[in-house]
Amino acid sequence: MNPIKPHPASQSLVCGKTSISWTLSLDGVSTVTLRDVLDSAGSDGLDRIVASLVNKGSGCIALDVEHLDRMTTAGAGALIKIATEMKHSGHELVMICPNPQVLGLLRILGLEREVRIFNDAALAHAAIGPLRA
Repeated sequence: MNPIKPHPASQSLVCGKTSISWTLSLDGVSTVTLRDVLDSAGSDGLDRIVASLVNKGSGCIALDVEHLDRMTTAGAGALIKIATEMKHSGHELVMICPNPQVLGLLRILGLEREVRIFNDAALAHAAIGPLRA
């Protein structure tokens, strides 16, 4: 008999111009979705959310940026900080579906060398899957 896993709870908030939603998953991979503009206030919120998810056992954060229109320099700085901290602590940050503008900025900042970037959510989750084992 397979045990029934409770559905992971989703939460959301708005920080500045950034809408953030997240799901703490029981399998060690949590999803954080960003919408609109990642600004200074959104960066602070994202940093707190990622730290909380990692403290609760997430070994990987899948950052869905499909609906992120753009980011300020503060937002870009926060992504660099989060990616670096996660990598140094043995965790992984992956990004899903960045639009061309966001992807271009990620490349300029060199983040594509620090995080895996996927153009498809299904491919990202399939690639992350082996990390859960």
